Amino acid sequence: MTGFLPRMLPRIAFAGWETLLMRLGFAWLLWERFPTLAQLPPAEAPLRFPNGFARWIDFTWALQPEIFGVLSVVVTAALALYVTGFAFPLASTLLFLGYLVTGTLINSNGSISHYYQLMTLVLGFQALAAWLWASRHSPRAVWVRSPGDLHSFVTRATLQVLAANYVLCGLTKLINSKGAWIANTLNMPVQFTKIEANKFYNTLEVPDMGIGGALNDLCIEHPWLCLVVYTPGLLLELFAFLLLFGRAWSLGIGLAVVAMHVIIKATMGLNFEQHQWIFLIFAVNAPYWLSRLTSWNPGKPAAEALPRIAFRGWRPAELAPWAGEWLRRGWRSAAFFWVSVLLGLIFKENFPVSNWPMYGNITPHTGYAYLVDAADRPIPVNLFRESSSRLDKQFNREKSAAAQRARAAGQPENPETVDRPAGVHLLERLAGRLTAEQRAQFGQLGLVEVDLTLDRNRRVQKEERPIAKVPLEMTKSE
Repeated sequence: MTGFLPRMLPRIAFAGWETLLMRLGFAWLLWERFPTLAQLPPAEAPLRFPNGFARWIDFTWALQPEIFGVLSVVVTAALALYVTGFAFPLASTLLFLGYLVTGTLINSNGSISHYYQLMTLVLGFQALAAWLWASRHSPRAVWVRSPGDLHSFVTRATLQVLAANYVLCGLTKLINSKGAWIANTLNMPVQFTKIEANKFYNTLEVPDMGIGGALNDLCIEHPWLCLVVYTPGLLLELFAFLLLFGRAWSLGIGLAVVAMHVIIKATMGLNFEQHQWIFLIFAVNAPYWLSRLTSWNPGKPAAEALPRIAFRGWRPAELAPWAGEWLRRGWRSAAFFWVSVLLGLIFKENFPVSNWPMYGNITPHTGYAYLVDAADRPIPVNLFRESSSRLDKQFNREKSAAAQRARAAGQPENPETVDRPAGVHLLERLAGRLTAEQRAQFGQLGLVEVDLTLDRNRRVQKEERPIAKVPLEMTKSE
């Protein structure tokens, strides 16, 4: 692939046993995380908010139990082929399509989930890299062998995609906050309150926030601590591209990303376990370093070297060719990196692409929603196969749709024309997931919205607003 990707980044040659272990680890992750039919939208209900390719292609055929069973078998067979490395363009494409269909359906119900995003995006770029490699080599090398050069090339492309999406996440924070993200971390305590409330309304059990609660209390009393705690994460995201500059850089950045997610889970209760595993598999690559430490050498990878571009001086006539060569090689040698960044910036939240907007702009105002019965007693959200965070996202999408309907009808936008119709739409959809016994037990299903504000004294103020209620005897089970 020398003509296709000229060198500027070091061209790491991964040994065959390395890429085999990587494929085995990633296949295990894909197999374990493939969604069940119960995690997908109900087959009888239309997709409320089609996302990504679902805007143009009907994927609801995959919701039929018989067809989903066939899809699961195809994915399992593709995983086995993926591990062997034979017919790799076909295996990676089938896996990408399987995750594309199911992930798109999950994200077409009003709330965007990033659980499957990175895995699916990696599969898509692996398939693209494999087909590009196949276009320049004989069919025999691609389809009846497991060529080491192919898997090494695909691994380098994978690392570029991983680096790109973390850089993109950092860029989104700066764009959405207009450059004020670090200063806005002072508002993080109000986000922590939201996280804590969402965890409670998931199950109605008081969550143990552990060291996160103690850290949040300190951040409330000492605002400067917010800057110290949260700024390193942004810097790590922005400089994640350094993992492309050799094995040592890949190890260091990979371990730092894993550590960042472990800390996020411990302090905020947000789990990105699949991201950790992907970085452990491809970036950290522990088997390689273990072989170095033990002098075990089943097949020594080729030495890496960072190509140099001669710098001749600061005069314009000397500087221009040097800069031009850097730009040319920088674009072409990191093509998968740049394409992945551009896709996220252009298409934003359209599965499997994302610009990763979580906490993109940390304001002093936020909120959440929860469900109640006829007596205004809270109902656990997980009873509806949802989470509190997804409930809030779905309500916001419903409000956007209701606002558009109000404007189209020439009506003013107020709680009666926007909030209440949006709440009714959401509640009627959720009510269909209850059994007859549950509907009789609850009597009604209601939605309450809670506004949170961090005041000048750094205390979180809460204001609750009942949105809507629907009688459950008028709804039917899905």
